[in-house]
Amino acid sequence: MCVASSRPSYRLEDILALNAEIISLSRVELPLDPHLGRMSKELNGRLRRLGEDLAQRIHAGQSLDEAIEELGTGFPPMYRAVVTAGLRSGRLTSALEDIAATARRIQKVRISYLTASVYPAIILILTGVFGATIGMEQLHQMRTVCETSYIPADSHIYTAIDFFLALRPMFLALIPIGTLMLLLIALLQVWPSSLFLGDGIVPWLLPGARKIARNCQWAMVFDLMGLLLKHQCPLPDAVRLATAATGSRKMTASGNEWADRIEKGDVHSAPAELTPISRWLLASKLEPDALAESLSLAGQRYFAQARRQSLWIQNQLPIYATLGIGGIVVVLYASMLFIPWISILRYVLIPA
Repeated sequence: MCVASSRPSYRLEDILALNAEIISLSRVELPLDPHLGRMSKELNGRLRRLGEDLAQRIHAGQSLDEAIEELGTGFPPMYRAVVTAGLRSGRLTSALEDIAATARRIQKVRISYLTASVYPAIILILTGVFGATIGMEQLHQMRTVCETSYIPADSHIYTAIDFFLALRPMFLALIPIGTLMLLLIALLQVWPSSLFLGDGIVPWLLPGARKIARNCQWAMVFDLMGLLLKHQCPLPDAVRLATAATGSRKMTASGNEWADRIEKGDVHSAPAELTPISRWLLASKLEPDALAESLSLAGQRYFAQARRQSLWIQNQLPIYATLGIGGIVVVLYASMLFIPWISILRYVLIPA
C-alpha cells in the first residue's frame, strides 16, 4: 500500500472538476475503467495527474473508495467519507453530487474571508514603505533646518526628531509583516485543504477566523451525517466518518466518543450544537431519512452562519482596518511632520 503522506495533495477545485467527470460517467452507467483513464488524457496539469492516479488504481482492480483511500492526503477526508458511503449504498452519483454542493459552500466561505483579509495587509505594507522613506526623509530635512537655523543642541526639537527617527525599524518591520500576510492569503487561495478545517494555526492567525472555523466544522459534521444517513450508512459510522472528515483531532475524538455512546444505546447525550429537532429525532429513533433531513438543515444553518460572519468580516474589516491602522498612521505621520516643524517655526519666528 502506498504511504499517504508521499502522495501529492490536490486543490479542492481540481477534485470537484474530476468529481463532475465521474458523475457524468456514473449517470450513463459507464465503468470507470477504462473510461476514466481515457478521459484523463484530455485533461491538463494537476487534474490530468489526479485522473491518471485514480485510473491506474482502478485498472489494477481497486474499487473507487480503495483507490481514493490509497491516495491518502490527495483527497480531503470529507470526500473519501462520502464516496465510501455512496459505494456502500449503491448511490454513488447522488453522493458525489451532494459532496460537490457541500464543498462549494465551504469554498464560498473561504473566498469571502480571504478577500476581506487583503486590505489590512496592503495598508501595513504602504505604511511601512512611506514611513521608512518619505517620513524619514522629512525628519532628516527638518534636522538639517534646525542645524542651519542655529537651534541649540539641547532643544526639545532635536529630541522630538530623534524620537521619530528611532521609529524607522518599526516601519521597516511592517513591510515583511504585510507581505507575509499577502503570501499567506495567496497560499490559502490554492492550498489543497480547506481554510476552516483541521487543527492548523491559520484560524489563530487571521482575525475572526476561529469562530468561522468552528461553525464550518459543525456545518460539515451535520451536513455529512445527513448525506451518509441518506445513503444508508449506520448512524455510529456516520458520526465517525463525518467528524473525521473535518480533519480536527479534537472533533474526531469527540465523534468517536459520541459514536461509542450511540452503539451502547445512549442516544440522548448528543453535542450541544445539535438542533432541538435533531435531538428529538435522534432520541425517538424514527426513520433515518427524517433524521438525515434534519441534520442537513442543521448543517445548512451553520454554513449560513459562517457565511454571514465571513460577509460581515468582508464588509467591516476594511472599514475597521481603515479606522484602526489608517487612523494610527495618520496620527503618526501628522506628529512626525507637524510637531518638529511647528516647533522650528516657533523658534525661528517668535523671539525668545
